[in-house]
Amino acid sequence: MLIYQPKGNFQVRLKKNNDSIQKELFITYKKTVDIDENIKSQVISISFPYTEDKGQKQLSYHQKYQSFCFFSIEDSINLGFMIHAPFLLVESRAGFLLNDPKGFNQKLILELSKLVEDALLDLAKQQLIDDHIIDIVFCDPNVQKTNLYHFYQPIFNRILNTFQQNRILPGRTEILTNGERIQKYYWKSQAYWPSDPEIVELFNDQQISDLYSLHQQVGFIFISKTSKYIEMTNKPLNHYILQLCHDKITPENIAKKINLAFMNKYSHSVS
Repeated sequence: MLIYQPKGNFQVRLKKNNDSIQKELFITYKKTVDIDENIKSQVISISFPYTEDKGQKQLSYHQKYQSFCFFSIEDSINLGFMIHAPFLLVESRAGFLLNDPKGFNQKLILELSKLVEDALLDLAKQQLIDDHIIDIVFCDPNVQKTNLYHFYQPIFNRILNTFQQNRILPGRTEILTNGERIQKYYWKSQAYWPSDPEIVELFNDQQISDLYSLHQQVGFIFISKTSKYIEMTNKPLNHYILQLCHDKITPENIAKKINLAFMNKYSHSVS
C-alpha cells in the first residue's frame, strides 16, 4: 500500500557541515510493506536529491549516499539516491546481514526495487528525468564488492527494466514560445544514441525519423553523453546505455541512409 499516490513528498533536510548548516532538498517516495504474516506495515523509502532555481526543479547528480536503516550503513554501496528500510544488520550495525535465513533483507530489497520503478515513472511525469539520470542510477559492478552488488542487484535490474519498458528515455529539451521547457521522452524502440554532438546539431528528430523509421517518431537520447566519448572513457556505462537504445547512430551509418527523397525534402530547410 502506497502511503501517498502518485507524487513524491518534497522534503528538506538540514545537514551540519563544520560551523555551517546546509539545506538539502529531496523528493521522497514511501511505501508500507508486509514481509510475512508476523512482520507487517514496514515503512521503506527512496529519496532523490534535487535543486530548485526560480521554481524550476532539477534532480541533483553530484552526491552519493550510503543506505540507511535509521542511521547510515557504513558497508553499503553509495548510490545517487537514498534508500531507507528496517534492514537486519550485523551486530556492529556496520553492514547488512547478508546470510539472513528467512530472507527478510532480500524481501525488503525486492520491495525497494518496485518503489524505485514507481519513483522513476513519477519523476518522468514531472519532467524531472534528463540526461543526468544515468549519473544517478548507474552503478558500475566492477568497482563494488561482489557480495554487496548481488545484494542490491534486484534494484539495479528493476531500474534497467523500467527504462527498457517505459517511455522515459530522455531526448531533447524543447523550449516553447512562453519559455516553458518540455522534456521529450522515448520508448526504447524509438531511441537512437548519437555518436557525436555534431550529429545532434545537424539533424533534428523529424529528420532522424525520416531516415530510420517508416511507422513512428524516433529521436536522439542522452544527447549530452554521446557514445563515442562514453565508449572511450567509461566502457561499463557504454554497455549499459546500449541496452537502453534501439540503435547507435554514427556519421558513417547515417550517410548510408541519406537518399534522393530525403535531400529533396530538406534541400531548402535548415535544421
